[in-house]
Amino acid sequence: MQLALQRALPEESRDEIAALVSVGNGSPGRALGFAGLEIAALDTAMDRLVAEGDPTNKIRSLLARQLGLKAAQPRYEAYLSRVPARIANEARHRQGPALAEAIGLWENARRIGESAVHQSLDPGATVFELSTMLAKLAPHAKG
Repeated sequence: MQLALQRALPEESRDEIAALVSVGNGSPGRALGFAGLEIAALDTAMDRLVAEGDPTNKIRSLLARQLGLKAAQPRYEAYLSRVPARIANEARHRQGPALAEAIGLWENARRIGESAVHQSLDPGATVFELSTMLAKLAPHAKG
């Protein structure tokens, strides 16, 4: 799949191709649907939230501003689908209460992600809320 994406998107960086392979989940067509949305940058921000939390709200606020714009609708929708997947991935490495917390966050993120566009939820506030869920996964996170 990586080779097919590299041929179809020769201008994309290695990191972006790797992110598209991941988001494609085995489907080149699905991956191509995310092309040009800077998925690698979204994944990097999500990884930082999970690893470090966001005690100053800097990452969450930046994501909310970037993805809350009307012109960012495709990236916003990609974020809506990526957050539950990222939480599920993190849950696989947890046990006991930490696993239960991750499962609860995944359930909430999935519910929000599935309904945000249809219910016309405010994109900036929705991104901030989903990002907070990711930040809660950080070791010793306070949100």
